[in-house]
Amino acid sequence: MATYVQVPTEGTMGGTGVTAIPEGDLSFDTSAGHDHDGSNSKAVAGGGSYGDDSALAFGAGGDVNVIYETADADAKILLFTMDESDDSGNNIPVFAFAEETNALNADLGLFDGFVEAAVAVLNNAADAYVSLDAGDDAVASAKGLAFRAAGDEDIEIINLTNTGGTPRIFWNETADVFDSSHGWNFQAAVTGISLDEIENLSGNKTFTMAANDLTFNFTTPSEGMVLNVTGAFNDHLFHIHQLTGNPGVGTQLIHLHTEDPDVLPLHLEHSGNDASYEAIEVELRRSSPSDGDNVIQGYHFWHDGALTSTAEVEFAKLTVKADDVSEDSEDASYTISLMKAGSMTDTLTVASTEITTAVDIVMGGNAVTGHAQAITDNVLVTVDGPAAGAPASGEYGRWTASGLEGRSKVEHLSDLNVEDGADATDATNVDTAGAVMESDGISVSNDGTKTTIAGTAGDYIRIGNAGVTDHSLNSDNDLLVTGELEVDGDSMFDGPTITFGVNTNVHIRGRVTLDENAPIVLDSALSADQRYSGIVEAGTGGETLDFGDCVYHSIGDGEWMLAKADVTATSGAVKLGINVTVAQVSNGGAMTVLLYGKVRSDADYAFTVDAPVFVSAATAGDLTSTAPTGTTNFVVRIVGYGNTADELFFCPDNTYIELA
Repeated sequence: MATYVQVPTEGTMGGTGVTAIPEGDLSFDTSAGHDHDGSNSKAVAGGGSYGDDSALAFGAGGDVNVIYETADADAKILLFTMDESDDSGNNIPVFAFAEETNALNADLGLFDGFVEAAVAVLNNAADAYVSLDAGDDAVASAKGLAFRAAGDEDIEIINLTNTGGTPRIFWNETADVFDSSHGWNFQAAVTGISLDEIENLSGNKTFTMAANDLTFNFTTPSEGMVLNVTGAFNDHLFHIHQLTGNPGVGTQLIHLHTEDPDVLPLHLEHSGNDASYEAIEVELRRSSPSDGDNVIQGYHFWHDGALTSTAEVEFAKLTVKADDVSEDSEDASYTISLMKAGSMTDTLTVASTEITTAVDIVMGGNAVTGHAQAITDNVLVTVDGPAAGAPASGEYGRWTASGLEGRSKVEHLSDLNVEDGADATDATNVDTAGAVMESDGISVSNDGTKTTIAGTAGDYIRIGNAGVTDHSLNSDNDLLVTGELEVDGDSMFDGPTITFGVNTNVHIRGRVTLDENAPIVLDSALSADQRYSGIVEAGTGGETLDFGDCVYHSIGDGEWMLAKADVTATSGAVKLGINVTVAQVSNGGAMTVLLYGKVRSDADYAFTVDAPVFVSAATAGDLTSTAPTGTTNFVVRIVGYGNTADELFFCPDNTYIELA
């Protein structure tokens, strides 16, 4: 049978309170009054109350108390207190509000380590909470307003609408960041936060303005907006990137506007120790660049009044053009265009090979200086006057090492070392009366029937300056032509001898007619070893050949081979010749072949004077004064006669004898 104790009011007990300590739970109901035996409540008459500064104690040792504290008459408060020193210090000063299903009789483990007084509100599962304490830098567990999520669940920290929409602040537990995907939406201006307090942002951040503007207003700033960067850095610090869409003509990504003329809109400064640096880099980035791509910098002047076209305000522009975009052969040009008579005109173009201008170059009375002064091609020259002063009208020009110099008539005649040209036909003004012209080395005169050009110093006359005489020319009647000589008419050579130089080739394109008693004469006696005189032709060697070898022309491959009188194929019915190429001829090498004439070879020939000479049957290429005998198919063919022991008159007979 359940029992209960009714605690009467103070008046019923004669003015003194009665303390009752029941077994089980004790419940007060100020409206109806009831007690509680652990499972059933029973109504009691009246209600219950505690006086000022009286404690309602909980716990076996009264560790927790609820007190209406009136010590401060100006601030009476209801205190919730807990004594941490009791129960071996395991009491934590947390006052929790929770749904009892998962919170009663459970080891939550949520508040271990709390040493500062806190109020906590638990979720239904009793595995997450939000707590509020006074905060203390010296106490690790003091957090002010703290949120603890269950597992990896996210936390909606603030929701001002209480509907699940914006505005709210959301914490992503997995990423350990505020989740921007849930939005930060402030309906009014955020104030009281300076830009230098927004720092240590983790990861990349993006501000999406949509169709809105972002404006910073500064009033008498000391530095305005400053962007500082330190450490290894090789990318953009400030990057404005126009992406998709078509903003339209005249859109400006950066616009600098000043009203005071003393303000410098843009200042670029490099404070390092480098001798030079690139201040501005302009880049036209295309996936497939092509010749003719341009980067243009325009200059416009605005004025009051209606403007009907861009051309009215564009006064100048600079154009950098890619003339050739091929790798390792790039070429570019730089053009300055100015408005002229209402039209944009390319005034000056600087290319890789030339400078082109569409206007006059006015020096303003100043000399052109700082250029190379020379008289080579494509170099500027300086025009000077003679010692007496600047060039005058009527003077003549003379090239000097650095330019063109004006010379008077007297100076010019002195430079040329001639008489005054006004009296050039006067006999008193030349060395020889009647001469058309005369100088220190040559004279030109005419007697009415002929014009005579003659030397005046006894030396020969030379046309050209590339050579000297090889034939002892020494008379003023002698003429040396050092270059080519072309005669279109008939040529008569009356001298007894016509001599052509060593290794000189004479090409005759017409017929050569020999008059009576005008023979072709061979050299009477060859002067040295490996000399020849006669008729020759060019050929190709078919094997290794030495000077003086007797050779035959092979019908099969068209090359010259060593002749040998052991068969007719190499000495009989074949064309014969003598190799007169001084250097040894290799297989396939060029050679000169004597077909008729005289040849001398001291090392190879040993002839009987005036005796016939035959092709040798014993050694290929050799010649002998002894005819081959005795062997079947040997060939006996005379090829010439011995002028001396080592000189052959080569005149091969077209007949031969084949021994049986």
